[in-house]
Amino acid sequence: MQQFIAPGKSSRTAHLLQSALVAAACIAITAASGQAPGASRRRAAEPVAAPAAQQGTVSVAIPVGSYRIVSTARGQEVSITDFGSLLVPGKPTVPSKIFAVAIPPGADVTGVEFDTGEGVVLPGTFQLAPTPLPRVIGEENPVLYARDRAEYEQNFKSVYGSDEVYPQRAVEFVRRAGYRKYNLVDVRVTPFAYRPLSGRLTYYPSVTVHVHYTLPEKPAPAVMDNLARTERVASDIIVNYDQAAEWYEPKAPGGRGLYDFVIITLDSLTSAVSPLVDWELEKGRTVQVVTTSWINSNYSGYDLAERMRNFLREKYPAEEWGIEDVLLIGHYDDVPMRRTWQDVGYGKPETDYYYAELSLPDSQSWDADGDHKWGEDSDPIDFYTEVNVGRIPWSQTATVSHICSKSVAYEQNAEVEFKKNILLLGAFFWPDTDNAVLMETKVDQPWMADWTMTRMYEQGYSSYPMDHNLRWSNVRTVWSGGKFAFVNWAGHGSPWSSHIYYSTGEGFATTDTCGYLNDDYPAIIFADACSNSDTDETNIGQMMLKQGGVGFLGATKVAFGCGGWNDPYDGSSQSLDYFFTTCVTSGEYTQGAAHQWSLRHMYTSGLWYDARYETFEWGALWGNPDLALTLPTKCPGDFDEDGDVDTADLLILLAAWGTAGPDGDVDEDGDVDTEDLLALLAAWGDCPRPPCPWDFNGDDVVDDADRDILMDHWGDCPIPPEECPWDITEDGVVDGLDLMEVLEHYGSCP
Repeated sequence: MQQFIAPGKSSRTAHLLQSALVAAACIAITAASGQAPGASRRRAAEPVAAPAAQQGTVSVAIPVGSYRIVSTARGQEVSITDFGSLLVPGKPTVPSKIFAVAIPPGADVTGVEFDTGEGVVLPGTFQLAPTPLPRVIGEENPVLYARDRAEYEQNFKSVYGSDEVYPQRAVEFVRRAGYRKYNLVDVRVTPFAYRPLSGRLTYYPSVTVHVHYTLPEKPAPAVMDNLARTERVASDIIVNYDQAAEWYEPKAPGGRGLYDFVIITLDSLTSAVSPLVDWELEKGRTVQVVTTSWINSNYSGYDLAERMRNFLREKYPAEEWGIEDVLLIGHYDDVPMRRTWQDVGYGKPETDYYYAELSLPDSQSWDADGDHKWGEDSDPIDFYTEVNVGRIPWSQTATVSHICSKSVAYEQNAEVEFKKNILLLGAFFWPDTDNAVLMETKVDQPWMADWTMTRMYEQGYSSYPMDHNLRWSNVRTVWSGGKFAFVNWAGHGSPWSSHIYYSTGEGFATTDTCGYLNDDYPAIIFADACSNSDTDETNIGQMMLKQGGVGFLGATKVAFGCGGWNDPYDGSSQSLDYFFTTCVTSGEYTQGAAHQWSLRHMYTSGLWYDARYETFEWGALWGNPDLALTLPTKCPGDFDEDGDVDTADLLILLAAWGTAGPDGDVDEDGDVDTEDLLALLAAWGDCPRPPCPWDFNGDDVVDDADRDILMDHWGDCPIPPEECPWDITEDGVVDGLDLMEVLEHYGSCP
């Protein structure tokens, strides 16, 4: 066993309140891994008072998958399934990943040890490729580039000129962290060791991490927070989640919070948000609108931004409001963003990530030294966000009302030709980095097999097939005349534009483009470019949300790209682009959830070069965080959308007879004719309802009665799925995953 870190002690805050270990109650969520040797998995049913400085250990076997080694022009590259990389420019790129290990509530980490065994020395010698130097994807300062290049060369010489093992340890303590009620310790696991001069490579297929901790003398009760959706996120974050879940009461995940969707806005805009509030309520969300003036009067803090964060910290746990999504509505000057003290030479980015990462108060995280320079390297923030955050960065009533209304219409739109249509605008970053590669990699997904894709690349330079040359005039014409639910561009950028690399270097997407776009078919937009959401300017992202978009994710300052990018785990902004786009287009994530999942995945996979700066600059999403790219269920023939096909719909069809539709065109073939009449008559009556597999008693409501029915069938389900409806996930057992599904859908069936 190797011991390598004994971090200094620090107290957790009210969010991670101290508690004794408690035993499992009504639901046994078990996991043998993650237990210290010889330790009991269960404790007393009631909290147990611990003696002063009670010590304990959490031991976790880290899942290390299979590896592969490929040869490239830069050298050999090693990868492991489900791992990212250790990316230090100039040093060898080796597989690595950050794991969050939970320790009991109130515990303080005192040390981390690990076991790896002897390891396996791979036969032969290897020349592992160095991590490339990231480059600015905008106007690059040559002095700053020379500085970064010199650091790269120094890193290269220090490692490749030696036979010292790299990295020095297979496991490294990273930071203390937290996710909602959970108390976490981040450790980086790098299961390869490389000796550059001799070319020897050692693989550690088995890694066990031991986290030592102490508990206080008088534990306080742990925070109550057990929302089904956030517990699902917790299970994705925490490597020993099953073990950690047993430390908290209640054991079972709960349903929705009192107010799971919170809008923070100005007094003057409360009426403008009503279309969105009504729609979110119809979707089953519990919504509360809060004004900045109310927060300013009822919460303390250095400034309004800190008061807003203090409000969210108090209200997000399930025992209070149970907040999951936050929408900020107002210009950054009115509903403030947080300026951060990270600067790579191109300015300090503002961020809304400040309102998403809520583990500790400012005095113990974002501004720990009290100098009002938020997010310095010495400020111990973490990278697990408690809520999803989006923003409508406008304060004009008419503009806000319009954005809210078109956001509702976007989700209600059931046109397949719109919802499964993507526009890909890929310029070069540099001669070795054609972003057509990024675009093609992103859309190579099974769920996009039936999508329509329009491609614009740099003609004469890109080797990929394209529909149009990437030029401003082509983008304007095609985008304004089309129906694209998602638009993705990549190119060098400024606050107002994104540019091609070759030929004229013109901006192919600019603020002038917005005025031509059709807001009946707005898009979710990812802008892989510098400064497209720069809050020190009236930026293109802000303008796109006003006309042309319902979501926009861009950088609030100068961004970085990876030269020669050709894989999602190569890192930098292209990888964030890949993860966000695939999450949203899959239909399984809202844009807010996709945003936070992607940022978290970039951190745990080690894909940022500067985790703080890049997380902050990509930490602002324009648009409703609860907006998703999904297709509503349609009822062919129900033209008046009243839930049944009847005489009123027949009259609509007959009035449209002989036209091209869309009214009356049941089969959507461009003609209202006999086939449509027959189809309407065949559909006569009530529209079929969407499936509601969570409603076990058939009363059209998912509630406690359905939860109790599921609990009555807890355990193995060794019969065909159709005979075991309580096994919603169809994994052969009725368990916590099925319970989460039921609790997430509390309310009326769709």
